[in-house]
Amino acid sequence: MSVLQELQARGYIEATTHTEELEEYLKSRQGAFYVGFDPTGDSL
Repeated sequence: MSVLQELQARGYIEATTHTEELEEYLKSRQGAFYVGFDPTGDSL
């Protein structure tokens, strides 16, 4: 299972574009992720 598939299975990814290209990119080199959440939120 790829890192992208693992994150999707755990429900951490809301939406992606160009999924096939993203899979290939993550397989071929070290990638970075934008994590969008509010660290000051009361729920954290």
